[in-house]
Amino acid sequence: MQRVGGCAYDAAVSRFSSARPPGRSLSGMRPADTSEEAWTFYLQTIRAMRPEDRVSMSLAMTEDADRMVADGVRLRHPEYSPEDVEWAMKRRRVDDDALFLEVWPGAPLLPL
Repeated sequence: MQRVGGCAYDAAVSRFSSARPPGRSLSGMRPADTSEEAWTFYLQTIRAMRPEDRVSMSLAMTEDADRMVADGVRLRHPEYSPEDVEWAMKRRRVDDDALFLEVWPGAPLLPL
C-alpha cells in the first residue's frame, strides 16, 4: 500500500477500479456531441448536489448500466438461465479469465 494525494492507494486494486485517478478533473472529459455550454451546466449541477445525492445517483446509474448489460447478454444468449446471466456478468466485470477462475474455481466461462 502506498500513499497518493494523502490517501492509501493499492495499485493491485486500482487495476480493476473505474474510479478517476487522483487529481483528474471531469472538466476535460466533455463528450464530443455535447456543447461547451451544456457541459458547463451539467458540471455545475453535479457540483451543486449534496454528496449523498451524488452517491445515490451514481449507484442508480450503475444499477441501470448493469441491467442494460444483462439485457444484452440475454438477447445474445436466450438459452441462458438467470444464473448463467449472472456468471456472464461476473466474468465481464472481472475481465480476466485466470482471476475469474481463481475467485470462482469451477465457474463456467460462458460467452458474453
